[in-house]
Amino acid sequence: TCEETTETLGKPHGYVFEAPAWAHGFRPATPIPSMGRFAHEALVVEPWTNITYLTEDAGGTSGFYRHVPHSWLRPLAGGKLQMLKVVGQDNANLGVSFPVGTTFDVEWVDIAQPDPAPGGATPFQQGAALGGAAFRRLEGAWYSKDDRAIYFNSTDGGAASAGQVWAWRRERRRDVIELVYESPSTDVLLKPDNLTVSPRGGVLLCEDPDRARQSFLRGLTEDGELYDFAANVRPGTIPGSSTPQSFDEFAGATFSGDWMFVNIQTP
Repeated sequence: TCEETTETLGKPHGYVFEAPAWAHGFRPATPIPSMGRFAHEALVVEPWTNITYLTEDAGGTSGFYRHVPHSWLRPLAGGKLQMLKVVGQDNANLGVSFPVGTTFDVEWVDIAQPDPAPGGATPFQQGAALGGAAFRRLEGAWYSKDDRAIYFNSTDGGAASAGQVWAWRRERRRDVIELVYESPSTDVLLKPDNLTVSPRGGVLLCEDPDRARQSFLRGLTEDGELYDFAANVRPGTIPGSSTPQSFDEFAGATFSGDWMFVNIQTP
């Protein structure tokens, strides 16, 4: 589980923690410093390498990272943090609009100080100094066993600033990312946040419309077609505000077999 803030009450935050599913009762909150101290959003583990891929939710200066463990048998016991870079292009701006299907060959630059002291160069600043690429607000991420790809959202990406869906994968011993979908307008898809992949291979996107309009759970087919899967139809207003409850965001979608579970944040 990840912290999305880097400082609270004068103490450094922005770490990743292990939350074992088998645990009972309280466990100590022990950070994993080698996975970086920054505004984390999501992480996903590549099953056969135990490399962890991480998203950063920090406006237009968000990076896509990976943590390569020193030992694949002990993936949380230290490793090397790296940031994505487009091959042959320093500081590529991947938050702007591209045609759907655009692909980039990518490589990884090392982050020398993944756990910087307060006031030190952040992991993004270190990666950018080496030519790392910038996205706009990276949030949800999920591994798809069907195509061995990692799908992740840029919540504000694209010409309409309404969201993009990217996929990372390996092709013939090279790493590539592909723009799978870009929202043409806020009416079609607004700010995809969390995401999951269904047992049938499709991607499900949880909208976080910043309480600007009704929120939806949108599906994205393997052919890149978007459809409405569910809508937030709760009546009334969010407690303590005049905002309709139907404007609140979906989050945390996940499958257990054929069953999908999903959250609405408030109440």
